[in-house]
Amino acid sequence: MARRTRVNFLARRSLASFLLRIQPKWISKWPPHLSSAWEILCDEHNLPETEALPIVVKSVEAAHDCVRAENQRVHDCVDVQTQIKIRNACRRICKCINRCPTVLRRKLDQCILSLIQSQIIDLEVVESIFEAAKTIFKQYPACKPSSTALAALEELRKADYSTLGMAMRYNTEHAIADLSETSNITAADLFAAMAAVLSGEKTGVPSMHSRQIRLRFLKKLAKVWLQGGLKPSRVIHPERPAYKSSFHRYADLILTAMAEPWAKRHSDGAVLETLRRDLWVAHSRPPVELRPHISAGLRRADREWLIVDEYLRDALRGAIQISDCKIP
Repeated sequence: MARRTRVNFLARRSLASFLLRIQPKWISKWPPHLSSAWEILCDEHNLPETEALPIVVKSVEAAHDCVRAENQRVHDCVDVQTQIKIRNACRRICKCINRCPTVLRRKLDQCILSLIQSQIIDLEVVESIFEAAKTIFKQYPACKPSSTALAALEELRKADYSTLGMAMRYNTEHAIADLSETSNITAADLFAAMAAVLSGEKTGVPSMHSRQIRLRFLKKLAKVWLQGGLKPSRVIHPERPAYKSSFHRYADLILTAMAEPWAKRHSDGAVLETLRRDLWVAHSRPPVELRPHISAGLRRADREWLIVDEYLRDALRGAIQISDCKIP
């Protein structure tokens, strides 16, 4: 099963500094997964060190780009989700203000509109608008539109306007500044203007799945192998479904070294068996009523590969038209 994209702090590390460690003379100090990938090139494919090193370096660069692209995908998804939440909350507050009693609307107009008379509209001003609206709505708890608006303001607090992208925040604050120069505006007009700005761009939430990003990584890796005189392939063993080709193992090892160096899925079978046994022992310690809510199995990172067979099949057939191989 393909995993969803997650934030990875390793995307921020310096690639140049990491590559300085990738030298044959320091291979004993390489990360374990990278050392295993090196062995595939040198031992299984009999490449000399001078030819294997450029392949590893280019592979690490491709894997680092993959991790960074996945991190950016998460950032884009969160940004769009935040934009949608704030837009919907502003629309809801605007409708609530229009349904409020006249006394409440006038209080909102006097308090909120005085905040936007400043020459500079920035994050502090926008957040003060939300706080002022919340304070006034709380004065009328029995009013249904007031309680509904308070719920929308709570959603605004959770969404956190400050996490919006700089471009979207600038557009929103610029729209408020333009509105402050017009006459006879109301608090409802202010929230309607904010909702309109936040609706101005496409707000479809990007997919959190990393399929396309990892396909690009595999295509890059396949070209690196071809340039190095190797043939990337996907191997099928009729009697051993778990068998993986050297290219499949190499790709997963390289990406694991850059994205999940703590994963143990490529460890020796005895290591994983010991880990499973330790987990079962640890699972028996909590009270019986808590055990159904605690997993006794290996972590997902210790049992599932980052490069699934489907990705490998599509990348090889789509990029370089390499057919599958079958081991008799």
